[in-house]
Amino acid sequence: MRDRSKKYLQKTGKDCLDIGNLVAWIIQEKHLKKKNIGEQLNIVPSTLNQYFKQPSLQVGILWRLSQALEYNLLIDVGERLNIPVWAGDVASES
Repeated sequence: MRDRSKKYLQKTGKDCLDIGNLVAWIIQEKHLKKKNIGEQLNIVPSTLNQYFKQPSLQVGILWRLSQALEYNLLIDVGERLNIPVWAGDVASES
């Protein structure tokens, strides 16, 4: 019989950081009010609470959250990868 389980949902040792949990933690650590963050993002509080439950978020949402939190989520997540940024020669197209 064919395996119909959703392979993208299966956990591995290389799973991504739980972004929603990270966002909730940052809000708590910075003593921010979820209501104010929601207003800055122009979303209802229930939408913000749904973000906290998501293991991943779109880059556009991370971008807007970073601005509202005054915290660079993109760099934080990138640093947690423990993969150095490649700094080799890049041919520029002009």
